[in-house]
Amino acid sequence: MILALLAGCVSMSGLGTGRTLDRHQVRAFGGTEVGYTTARPLLAGRIRTDLGVRYGLTDDWELGGHVGGWVVGALWGQVGVDVKRRLLRAPNDRSGWDVSVSAAFTADGVWSGGGSGAALAGQVPLFVSKNLPNRSEVVFVPRVALQHIRSRGAYPVTKPLAGLSVGYAMHSGRFTLYPALGALVSTNPADPVSNLVSWEMDFGFGYDFGPGTSRKER
Repeated sequence: MILALLAGCVSMSGLGTGRTLDRHQVRAFGGTEVGYTTARPLLAGRIRTDLGVRYGLTDDWELGGHVGGWVVGALWGQVGVDVKRRLLRAPNDRSGWDVSVSAAFTADGVWSGGGSGAALAGQVPLFVSKNLPNRSEVVFVPRVALQHIRSRGAYPVTKPLAGLSVGYAMHSGRFTLYPALGALVSTNPADPVSNLVSWEMDFGFGYDFGPGTSRKER
C-alpha cells in the first residue's frame, strides 16, 4: 500500500500558468488534490493539500516553495521547491500566449500502521497558457518526471513518468483560482508496481501581494 500511495504522486508543482509573476510580486497559494492510482497489483486513492509562496525574481523568473500532506488512514508529509522561466511573453494579459518551463523537486514521507516509505521526485512541467479577454487563461501542462521510492520491506523503485493536465485560471483582483484535471502514466515491466496510471483532480487558489502586485501592460 505504501508503494501505491507514493507512486505517481509528484505533487501539484504542475499546477499553475505560463504567466510568471511580475518582478517582486509575491503570491501565497494553496490547493487540494484528489487522486486515484491504478497500478498492478495495487490500487489506492489519495487526498492531499499544499500551502506555499511564490516570488517574482524578475518579470520572467519565478521561485516557489511549498509544504503539503494529509492524514486519511496514513500520515503524509511533503516539502518542495521549484523555479520557473518564461519562454514566450504575451503582448498583454487579455490576448496571446504565455509559455514557461519549470524544474520542481519534492521529498515525501508516508507512515501507515507498521509501514513507512519515502520518495524523492523531480519533474519538468511546460506551462502553455492562452490568455482570454476576461484575463482568465486556459492552461495546458505536459510534463515528465522521475520518482525514486523506498519503502520498508520492499525493493527501491525508480519510476519515469509522463503526463498532461488541462486547467483554467480565473483571475479576479488579487485572487486567482485554478481548477485542473490531469493524468500521469508509467509503464516499466521491471517495476513491481507497473502499468501505473495516476489520475488527478486539482483545485488551487492564489492571493497576490507585495510591491509588484499592480500589473503593468506588457
